[in-house]
Amino acid sequence: MAAETNTKDKSPRSIRRVAVGSVVVIQLLLAAAAFLSGNYLSATHHRNWDLSKNNEFSLSPLTIKLLSSDAVQQREHPIKIIAAVRKSSRHHTRLRAIGEEYARLSKGGIEIEFIDYVIDTDRANQTAEAYDHTFVDDVFVIDARTGDEPAPPEGENATPAASAHIRFVPVEEMLVFRTDGPNQRTQVGYQYEDLLTSSLRGAIEGTPRRFNLLADTSLLQDSSRDPPWETLPTTLRRPN
Repeated sequence: MAAETNTKDKSPRSIRRVAVGSVVVIQLLLAAAAFLSGNYLSATHHRNWDLSKNNEFSLSPLTIKLLSSDAVQQREHPIKIIAAVRKSSRHHTRLRAIGEEYARLSKGGIEIEFIDYVIDTDRANQTAEAYDHTFVDDVFVIDARTGDEPAPPEGENATPAASAHIRFVPVEEMLVFRTDGPNQRTQVGYQYEDLLTSSLRGAIEGTPRRFNLLADTSLLQDSSRDPPWETLPTTLRRPN
């Protein structure tokens, strides 16, 4: 009889459905608040992480300094960069990532547009007409003209392309090659940032600076295929 009495005393307790329902509602509200807070923080405090092997998509301190300078961020008219790059190019993904990083770090000082001149022929023709340039190879167009820039001289050079604040940077020049033999070249690296940053600086400054080289011409030798006095102007012309 005692065992039977104990079994009857251990009857199932009633489930407090209202309390359980309240806990579930609170958990859902907290989860929604955490989700919305995470989205808000990611939108207002955006940051990219370069997870590539050699930090290939991270810009150098010199480039970051230029992009954060008043010459870029305090402009009345943003700098326009038009990347005429085919989507089928094996360099498209890399160039797009680097170009977008330039625009992001400039905080509105740079506007970049990617055009596939093979597919988007209408936009490519508009750009080609605006800059008097025919797109046959991948190229970056950097337009740093200002609203108060004087008009180019009249005549055959009276085009926007004649402006000192416009630069054309072929993608082919952004690649580093090694010569293995006659007519045999192997790509061994990239110099995207070097050319983009130097061309961007040159487009902003506009008028090239002048350098005078004094040398004893009697000691100069012209036995090499690329003598230094011809290579030096080309090198200096890139950073304006």
